[in-house]
Amino acid sequence: MKILIKILQFYGYWTSENDGNHFTSTQQIYAVATSWVILPALFFCYNHMSHVRLVMKTSIELMVIVKYVIHMASLYGYRSKLELTHRELEAALKPISGDEVQEAEVHDFRRRLHRVTDLIIKWYFNVECVVIVVYCFIPPTIVIVQYAATGVVPPLSNLIESDYVLFDYKSKFEIWLLVAFVTGLAGVYILIAGIISDLFSWCQLIRIAGLFRIVAAKFRNLDKFQKESELRKELIKVVNLQEIAYRSARQFDEFLGKLQLYLYGACICTLCMTMIVMATASEDCELLYKMFLILWFMVFQIFAYSMLGTEIMSASFSAAEAIYEIRWYERSVENRKLILQVLMRSQEVVTMSAEKFVCVNRETFGAVLRSTFSYYTVLRRLYDA
Repeated sequence: MKILIKILQFYGYWTSENDGNHFTSTQQIYAVATSWVILPALFFCYNHMSHVRLVMKTSIELMVIVKYVIHMASLYGYRSKLELTHRELEAALKPISGDEVQEAEVHDFRRRLHRVTDLIIKWYFNVECVVIVVYCFIPPTIVIVQYAATGVVPPLSNLIESDYVLFDYKSKFEIWLLVAFVTGLAGVYILIAGIISDLFSWCQLIRIAGLFRIVAAKFRNLDKFQKESELRKELIKVVNLQEIAYRSARQFDEFLGKLQLYLYGACICTLCMTMIVMATASEDCELLYKMFLILWFMVFQIFAYSMLGTEIMSASFSAAEAIYEIRWYERSVENRKLILQVLMRSQEVVTMSAEKFVCVNRETFGAVLRSTFSYYTVLRRLYDA
């Protein structure tokens, strides 16, 4: 998590020592994304409506960029609240010195939690960096090699098809080369910020689910406290940890709500158009591998959030199951009442949602895929007609 926080500080989405510069970094991303990528792509789609496949390809790439812009805008808007949530999670997940009860199980779970988050950060970041290089720099490199070998200018295209109002970047090879270089750097700048935003959200959701699991483990070990006063004291401590988990889950549900709503809608549109483009562009290898990468990206995005939503639901309910398994009936009347209140509270399952419209879990992931294939069948018939 430390490396993620460092990069977020560099981009201006986290408090740093040089906090006065965060407005500059944030505005740079929005200015580059809007003026150099989004608006020219929209102009291209408007001016080339007759080229259906090119317009679909540009729209697909545009929806990916907009997804990252929405995520980063939410991250910036909820910056102070997310920092507070992060500090609470850090404090809650720290080992408690002197706690001799059930710490072996809890410590082992904490270690596994840190290993999982570190593995996800390294794996996903490395894979996405390779994808960025392949997507952004391989096509222009091939064009440059062809031009150097033959002396003939091959067909020119940008990373995202664009119409710049002030100039035609395809008029000269030198202009195209400069535009391709600038667009590649802008794409890398935006995409890395988006990747870090995704990793931050995923790791925090994993930690929230992990905290619920730790709370359940502590509930299961309440039977080890023989004295009623010690039981009550430990129960209050565990309930405080559970409250941090609940509060963190609610905060991330609010933070990710707009992104999830956009992601579910954009995923259906993107997957439908991507499959149509792939089905009708069998002769264009560059277009095929680009569409395959976007297809993999969108499916993995919605799959990751759906699985994490399911895990948080399961982890939050595991606390209620753990309380019910203890020998609460052997306790004093006062503690039994307290345990019953905690049990009733723990039975409220925590869910992640897309602005309260749909719950984000495995079932909705499956429903999105089924809807996608249904819409694809209809759209493919219309396209062929």
